[in-house]
Amino acid sequence: MEPSGGAEAATEQLAGISDQPDWSGLPEDLLLTEQQASATDQRDWSGLPEDLLLTAMASMEVLDVLNSSTVCSSWSTACTQFCRLHLHAKPNPPPCLLHARAADGAATIYSPSTDATFPSRGGGFAVASSAHGWLFAVDDATANPFLFNPLTGDRTALPPLATLERVKGTSLNGDGTVMYDVDHWRPTCAATAAMGVEPVTARRARDWMFRRIVISAAGVVLLVHISV
Repeated sequence: MEPSGGAEAATEQLAGISDQPDWSGLPEDLLLTEQQASATDQRDWSGLPEDLLLTAMASMEVLDVLNSSTVCSSWSTACTQFCRLHLHAKPNPPPCLLHARAADGAATIYSPSTDATFPSRGGGFAVASSAHGWLFAVDDATANPFLFNPLTGDRTALPPLATLERVKGTSLNGDGTVMYDVDHWRPTCAATAAMGVEPVTARRARDWMFRRIVISAAGVVLLVHISV
């Protein structure tokens, strides 16, 4: 049985009402003006409490935490606090690459996961090993080692090169370069038996004394240097 003309008209009228709902009856406090809607889309994030910012940063990757410091002064302060308190960013972050920038040789960090680069906060050292966000770095001028965080710039001093058993003394040559007196002699090696103690530059001493380095998650450093 086909619907009558009146039924078809009623159906079309109901469809029109459904397609074009009438919001005029809603209370005024539930309606946003165009100006209010625009203000909602342009929220001021600089007023967020610091503890809330620190919580948000804990869910970010390390590079994102440091990049967030450029948002505004309050975010920069929160980022500094985040680093000072040694809070942890997102666990199990993807690895990053530390390399020398082609233009000027400055240390640069590259994140393959985000295709972002970030300048390293430090320089004037060589890197012998890395683990758990720390670099085992050696000062270019003195060859003294330290742990270095290239993102935050934090440094933790390690015992200086002169405290190693094979280093017998230090001196300065005519141009002020640091020299180390290193004992090469090994009982099982006739080739080094006649050499004894030899003065070498900091760079040569670094290459000899820091052969293998292992850094544990607890910050313990295992050093393998000239064997006895």
